[in-house]
Amino acid sequence: MGGAIAMHYVATHDDTRVTKLALIAAAGPCMVASSDNPKGVPLEVFDVLIAGDLADRAKAKRTFAQLAFHNYPYLTLLQLLYRSRSVAANATADYHVSEELSTWFEQMGMEASPQASVRGLEEPRDRDLRKELSAIRVPTRIFHGVHDRVVPFALGAEEQQRLIEGATVVRFENSGHGVFYQEKDKLNEDLMRFIE
Repeated sequence: MGGAIAMHYVATHDDTRVTKLALIAAAGPCMVASSDNPKGVPLEVFDVLIAGDLADRAKAKRTFAQLAFHNYPYLTLLQLLYRSRSVAANATADYHVSEELSTWFEQMGMEASPQASVRGLEEPRDRDLRKELSAIRVPTRIFHGVHDRVVPFALGAEEQQRLIEGATVVRFENSGHGVFYQEKDKLNEDLMRFIE
């Protein structure tokens, strides 16, 4: 959500204080599949996520945490949404996100208001930034996990790079959406190089 807000702001405001744009697992430019956006996520996925958040917020936050980190047993988004048991119980040997971190991630989601949680799903569902991104004129670096199941790499990083002139992508080969944790040293080093 924050990446989409940052892209929209930089594209629509001539703010001289903004000299660089770092996008970390950013949602967008257009998340929903359509005839002109075949890489998008089916609209019904957002409907299921919103309904799940309204019906059982705690379960919805657990689902999101399971999607966010690479090395959970691979499930598609819809398969995971309809599972009733915890994926964590079936984690593989190379699973390197602790149950404690996953719980913290879930709790962070629970701290948001119910209204904000739903709006956080409606906004990427309804917003199309594709026409705006060509207006971004600051150096842009896109940091994205290749195993991202929340914002798939082709939908996020590749489309952002295609639409933002001169943007470069830093691939995180061992991360999903949780690149901030799964490859935190690489992220911090690459981010510091970019902003210095």
